[in-house]
Amino acid sequence: MYLVKVDQQKEFAIDLIEARRGTWHARLHNGKTVALQLRGRDDNGDFIVVVDGEEHVVGLHRNGRTLMSMGELTAAIEVTPGADIILDDLGLKQPDKLPHVALTSPITGIVVEVLVETGMAVKAGQALVVVEAMKMENTLVAAQDGIVREIPTEAGRTVFVGDELVLFE
Repeated sequence: MYLVKVDQQKEFAIDLIEARRGTWHARLHNGKTVALQLRGRDDNGDFIVVVDGEEHVVGLHRNGRTLMSMGELTAAIEVTPGADIILDDLGLKQPDKLPHVALTSPITGIVVEVLVETGMAVKAGQALVVVEAMKMENTLVAAQDGIVREIPTEAGRTVFVGDELVLFE
């Protein structure tokens, strides 16, 4: 579950379920389910997304905040994982402040390149692994500083959502 805030005003919850590679079902808080398919990128680098059978070009721009544009519409988007909200409500630490023991794949795809080696010290935000999905390369980064303990993947391997890619001490 994710809490999505649009323009710091409208909030809604969604569950995002991967149906198959490149295709998801987003279940909204009102029970409605929306089919999403990522088709790739256009010549400008914007995403081509099919929402319930209708194709849209969506741009994501990060300049201190995430902006999403679709045609003439532009909105500031803030996405918070449900687990973060629950931990906050319970007065517990945020997950990014807890020991980060593994980088897991957020997508299904093929590992293109592993950018670190066992024993290497890494800094928060440092690129660790590149995974290709839907002909797009996704660079996965470290959530915080650490030492690489193990790399249970390699270039050319197919990975699925949740697979461990890099383990830390």
